[in-house]
Amino acid sequence: MKLFRTVSSDVINECRCVFGITDTKLLIVKRKMKFLRKYCNSENGLCKLFADAASLNVKCWLGLYDW
Repeated sequence: MKLFRTVSSDVINECRCVFGITDTKLLIVKRKMKFLRKYCNSENGLCKLFADAASLNVKCWLGLYDW
């Protein structure tokens, strides 16, 4: 982590907890899920065409559907 000039995962994880910094991978997943949920619930006609694919993607991320 460049901010603290360390490569120790213990120090990095402790700093994340203390300062409330979310892991980047988790943050991306949360944002994608939020986008897909809004997309599925949109009233836009174009979004409705692809809502099934977006809904399937949400279910896969949540582990409710296996390929």
